[in-house]
Parts: sequence; C-alpha cells; structure tokens
Amino acid sequence: MTELVRYTVDLAHASQERGGSNRLSAYVARPAGDGQWPGVVMVMEIFGVNDDMRAHANRIAGWGYEVVVPDLYSDGGVRRCLVATMRSLMTSKGKALVDTEPGR
Repeated sequence: MTELVRYTVDLAHASQERGGSNRLSAYVARPAGDGQWPGVVMVMEIFGVNDDMRAHANRIAGWGYEVVVPDLYSDGGVRRCLVATMRSLMTSKGKALVDTEPGR
C-alpha cells in the first residue's frame, strides 16, 4: 500500500470569504512525498466525516490522488447542520454548497 499523509485542515477563512460557514474543517489524505497529484473533493455522507469516510478518502489517496473531505457539520453540529445541508442540496444554494468550494 502507498504511504499516505493524513491531516485535518481549517478552511474557515476561505469559506467565510465566500459567504459560507464561520467554522469549516476538512479531512485531507494524499500520497506521501513531494509532487502534484490530481485532486478529489469528496462530499461526506449523511453521517458526516466519520471513520468510513476517512477510509474511503484513504483508499482513493492510495490510488494517487489528493482527497479533501469538507466537514459540512463543522459549524453547528449534526442536528443544526443536517437540515441546512439537505436544504442546500434540494435548492442548489446555501452554505453547504459554498463550503465545498474551499476544498477545491
């Protein structure tokens, strides 16, 4: 298996500049070493950025990609953010969609 670098990054400033969440973190996984890798912004499932999502990101990173998984529940927790996130997906506007952009 390819050696990976895994960490959490703070995307709050980039999100705020676009009118998104005041707090936004993301899980990042990429191959170890120097280089430029193709990127994937992976959208989390309804349960958030959990062990399953990190395992999926790690697997994709093992194939040679840099993977960013924005935590759309960062700014208020699951209960508060779940409704807003689902509304954003249904209306094609809102913080959840704005919050995916800094990951790109």
